[in-house]
Amino acid sequence: MRWSLEERRELEDQVLLVLASHVGKDRAIGMVKLQEEVFGAAVVDRINDTRPVRDLVDGLHWRGYQICATKAGYFLGTAAEFRKYSQALKDQGLRKLGKHARLERLALPELLGQLTMELAETPDKEGKCPG
Repeated sequence: MRWSLEERRELEDQVLLVLASHVGKDRAIGMVKLQEEVFGAAVVDRINDTRPVRDLVDGLHWRGYQICATKAGYFLGTAAEFRKYSQALKDQGLRKLGKHARLERLALPELLGQLTMELAETPDKEGKCPG
């Protein structure tokens, strides 16, 4: 999945265009169907062939687009649906961090402090440290 920035933006725009017809959980579009609509090619392997569309959705998430994902598929959520989706992501993340803390024999606040320090020391794509 090596796209130029321009190609990536065009593909992300196509994802958003398709999702504009899928507002609300009851109108979710499956990842196979989304992949086929964005790329115009049939999907043979449900996992490997849909990586490009999953990568695009992930990129849109990082850019702040409020795309919800469930077992039913992808959709643009209502305000309430997005809050529920966002809370579920946070809960999953905290559960994973809690598990990691237990494995490392750390208290969760101690682990969070360490992660905060690590993030503050991690340069971004331009080589700058946040804060």
